[in-house]
Amino acid sequence: MSTPELLKHILWLAIEDYSGLWEVVWEINSRYGELSETERMVLARQVVRDLASRGWVALYRCQEPYGDMVPLSLEEYERLLLNPAYWVQPTADSVSIRISATEAGERAYFEDFE
Repeated sequence: MSTPELLKHILWLAIEDYSGLWEVVWEINSRYGELSETERMVLARQVVRDLASRGWVALYRCQEPYGDMVPLSLEEYERLLLNPAYWVQPTADSVSIRISATEAGERAYFEDFE
């Protein structure tokens, strides 16, 4: 159910800033309120996986608040995406997982979606 429109919206989040996984959930909640919470979480994971598999986003670890963005290895992605703790808004002094668009993702956004 990763529609081109949804991919575009989430990719834009990743272009604007280092967006937290919880922000992906918020975006999906605002667009797919008719889905159950479980279905929205599945969709959130699916769209981030899809974008990452295309090489359009990379994942980063951040020590909240305002810590450095530490790039994660591709091998870490699935384990972190399956951890429900990273899909809720972090508290101070916790670790968050964020996405950011790659150069390929920015090109795709402006060439494929515009």
